[in-house]
Amino acid sequence: MKIQKSWNDSYERKENFLFYPSDGVVQFVNRYIRKRIGISEFIDLVDYPVIGLDAGCGIGRHVKFGIEQGFSMFGFDLSSVSISIAHDWLARHLKICDIANLTIQSSNYLSYDNAAFNLLICDSVLDSMPFMTAQETIGEFYRISKPGTYFYSTYIFKSTLGTSWDWEIVIEDKHEKNTIQSYFDDTKIYRLLEPLFEIVTIRLFSYSSNDNEVNGRWQVVAKRRG
Repeated sequence: MKIQKSWNDSYERKENFLFYPSDGVVQFVNRYIRKRIGISEFIDLVDYPVIGLDAGCGIGRHVKFGIEQGFSMFGFDLSSVSISIAHDWLARHLKICDIANLTIQSSNYLSYDNAAFNLLICDSVLDSMPFMTAQETIGEFYRISKPGTYFYSTYIFKSTLGTSWDWEIVIEDKHEKNTIQSYFDDTKIYRLLEPLFEIVTIRLFSYSSNDNEVNGRWQVVAKRRG
């Protein structure tokens, strides 16, 4: 698979060796799932044991974070290189996760059972594939999650692209070379998630460059409809 090779090459170059959870994921969990108030003290914001999936987990930073919050966590990635590193880090070195919980899979065809999860995290993933594949992925997320599941996802934004919902490019720079970049505005996000997931909050965190171009990333919290 050509795209899998491109991601393997990226990880071989150590371009996405991210060891710490993103601020957005930490804030999402703290606001909607489980709030940490001490070294070993938490306030549960949901009334069920959390079984979470980090979709496109890379080397496993959000799997690790979820485990530290007391969740049962699983993760998958298209890259065999990233999953091999996740096995070494989380299973063999830290010994906090079973190797079987970290698998190589394509997001639009998942091996998990129906309604297996009640937490979904997908950070900087759905914008790294063609929009049609992202739509198929959302269908799979709906299948493998329970009604009411909280779902956190992020998407890249670029103001110079206007409102074109289908703007996609193949990256030619060295970083993530030959992978897909799909840009999003809010209309495209709603088109992707609705009607299977109800959007709870959508926020754009942006910055301006010297040429007045605005770049940023959407942070979206949604819930699976029943």
